[in-house]
Amino acid sequence: MRNNPPLRLRTPVALLRDWHYWNSIVGFAALHDVHHEEGEKNRDRIEVEMGRRKLEIPDWRLRSHGERMRQRQLAITRERKRIKRPPPRSHPSRRSFLTGLAASVALVPLAQTSVNLLSKVLALIPPAEAATSAQTTVANIMHYGAKALGRSAPASNYYTSLAALQADYPMATALTNEMDWLAFQKANTIVSNTGGVIFCPAGSYVFCNSNSLTDRSGQLGPLKAVGYPGIGSVSVLGEFGATIFQWPVDLGKSRPITSGNPYGYAGAIICGDYTDPHGSSAGYFQDLIFIGPGAGSTLGISACQMVGIMTNDRRALTRTTAFGFYAGVYVIGGQTRWSECYFEKNYYGAYWARHTAEFGDMEFDRVDFSLNNRAGIGCAPGDTGPVTSLFNKCIFDAEPYGIFKESQGYTSMNNGNVLYDDEFYECQFENIGNAMIGDGLSVGGGFTGSISGTTLHVTAISSGVMLSPGQVIVAGIGAPIAIAAGTYIVQQLSGKGGGMGTYAISVSQTVVNEVQVASRGSFIYNTKISGSQFMWGATWRITAEPQLGIIQCGGTIGLYIEHPIITFGWTPGVDCLFEIGQIVGSQPGSYTPQQGFRISGDVSTLLQNCITTGKGFFGSASYITPSAAMLDNNRFWQGETTFAAGYQNTIVGSVVLANSSGVTLCAGTPSDNVQGVLILAAVWGVVAYQGDVNVACGTNGIAGGQYVRTAAGGIVTSASGANDTTSKVIGYALKASSSGLVAVRLQGMK
Repeated sequence: MRNNPPLRLRTPVALLRDWHYWNSIVGFAALHDVHHEEGEKNRDRIEVEMGRRKLEIPDWRLRSHGERMRQRQLAITRERKRIKRPPPRSHPSRRSFLTGLAASVALVPLAQTSVNLLSKVLALIPPAEAATSAQTTVANIMHYGAKALGRSAPASNYYTSLAALQADYPMATALTNEMDWLAFQKANTIVSNTGGVIFCPAGSYVFCNSNSLTDRSGQLGPLKAVGYPGIGSVSVLGEFGATIFQWPVDLGKSRPITSGNPYGYAGAIICGDYTDPHGSSAGYFQDLIFIGPGAGSTLGISACQMVGIMTNDRRALTRTTAFGFYAGVYVIGGQTRWSECYFEKNYYGAYWARHTAEFGDMEFDRVDFSLNNRAGIGCAPGDTGPVTSLFNKCIFDAEPYGIFKESQGYTSMNNGNVLYDDEFYECQFENIGNAMIGDGLSVGGGFTGSISGTTLHVTAISSGVMLSPGQVIVAGIGAPIAIAAGTYIVQQLSGKGGGMGTYAISVSQTVVNEVQVASRGSFIYNTKISGSQFMWGATWRITAEPQLGIIQCGGTIGLYIEHPIITFGWTPGVDCLFEIGQIVGSQPGSYTPQQGFRISGDVSTLLQNCITTGKGFFGSASYITPSAAMLDNNRFWQGETTFAAGYQNTIVGSVVLANSSGVTLCAGTPSDNVQGVLILAAVWGVVAYQGDVNVACGTNGIAGGQYVRTAAGGIVTSASGANDTTSKVIGYALKASSSGLVAVRLQGMK
């Protein structure tokens, strides 16, 4: 058997099994007489002994809470006097006692051990006040008057006056307070003194009613604000699948506005100090089900405003469920782990708030963010979203967006990160209505307009450009007047939707009629998505919002998609596969080049999906810096986007030159600066510069094994050899030409 850790490092559950704990607190000294027995027989004897020594309190449910506490203390005193401490020489060591107890429990089925035996053991623990400062407090809320009836149980059913109620529960505000709420708050007060665990046995607890908005009850906590390493922290433990917390009434946005809660959300439970946006509340939630008043079933709309778990830095969640809230989890802080959790049927499964700089170092293992009215994860406007976080086998299913970036309130184009230094491994994005990752905005672009006060007058707009609330407005190249920082569209006031007309903007100013640019502020930075699935689901689309591409955001710097599971879709949206406003990387020739976008795997299938649907790989209104978007088809070929837009009508197989000024094909001269061979004709074409591809040769006959060189009109012809200087040699034919194409192994282009 492995060595037991020192007492000071023991977990709360481990402490419950400690012989000294039983001997000094509960009085089960006689248990050492049976600890040498084995198997099922020993387990039965232990339970019989526990039952024999169970404190006999006459029909405690018929007594008031105060009377029950007095009778319980008297019974404890009688029990301690009756049981004599065994002679020291017969005491087993802690290790031998644990060895015997472990052997006795080892043969019990897991479900019985974790629910049946643990419940019985915890039920025998006296009130937490009896614990000393040297011991971890475990407070069973049933000992503090919780009813767990699954329905309303107000204090008025058990108390005749507020004074009597406050004598037992100082935090009580009215006789309309729920007994389950009072019991939890009292247990939290006790445990907060030394740190420990609030244990909530199997049952359905109701914490609010129709009076809670006026009597200011219903919100659990706040749990103690404790930083690393969590000494003195408060955790909450339930029983898997059987401990249910309910809030049948929406508590809404009824709480004071603070720096940690700028919207005034009421929460089911609050962790830590929400007046401190950098605070911590170390501890854990385990085996709990939070049920809110219900978010409704209308996509894009929430029927309630209260949030579920208002977490904080270093608060771990294990097998925790939250549904029926505006947000199942309201996230402040990071540096923690969520495992096997379910955040479903909310407006947002989890919501990253906008008022902390500590979103980071989080791990999400098999977390289900599905069936939400808008998105599995929502990110507030501004510099807010998951940072340096790992998503492992998480599920985003049957909802409009997997991850959604709110748009109102950007202060600049670089102030809207959605994902920053994150990694996704084998995650599922299935039945997605609008986008895997998106901001819900239309494609921006150039237009001409003037500004008077807070009104933008759009007089002309470029083809394909759509304006929408949330887009950032900046002056175009060469415009005489700069536009104030933080200017974005608030709403359209008149005119054709997204086109010419008037718009309300966020900053008052005066600007003459000039070229302006509208763009989305959302961006993804240095993030990897590996081995993940994506599939559209029309049923879950918000029809008033665009479905332009799998990813819809303002820009990417360092987005890497590895081995997309193409069996499950990865087909284009209305416009393209990836509707990214700007794909920006390091300038060509940089010592440490940074790709704006990179994808590897079965890219040929993705290109074929684009060809079949007549869509682009990237958006028609995108801007891509040279060499910023790279494609790798499992090393069979490698390529990138064209240096300029406008290749939608170019013949596939044409030899494209590296020219960012416009569409340019080879001319058959030694100066041909070849970028690659066009393999996808779209506004932003895709060219291959390495590998095996088909190249246009017109009527030129080329034999297998011959080197090929550029010719006029974007085609190739046969070369005399690898060193032919007549024009640029780009590789050699793998077989004879046929039907105007020749298969070529490309060489010497990059």
